[in-house]
Amino acid sequence: MAPAHLTLRWVCPCLGVMLGTSIMTVMLTWTAPPNETKIDLSEAEDSLALAIPLIAVAKPRLAVHVLPKSLMESKL
Repeated sequence: MAPAHLTLRWVCPCLGVMLGTSIMTVMLTWTAPPNETKIDLSEAEDSLALAIPLIAVAKPRLAVHVLPKSLMESKL
């Protein structure tokens, strides 16, 4: 029998997406771009997509010396 972490990957691959999204939300502070005062999340009239593409600026919540070296090498 395969280990649980290997079988779970095949049962629900969306768990990786949810985990990645959670990490991005917790590890980063998201703000509107400098030339914007707010972020418009209104939907297009003919679909569920956003009417205007979402643009946001991400800044690490942790100090640079606390971040893992692997993140620093990828120039986060």
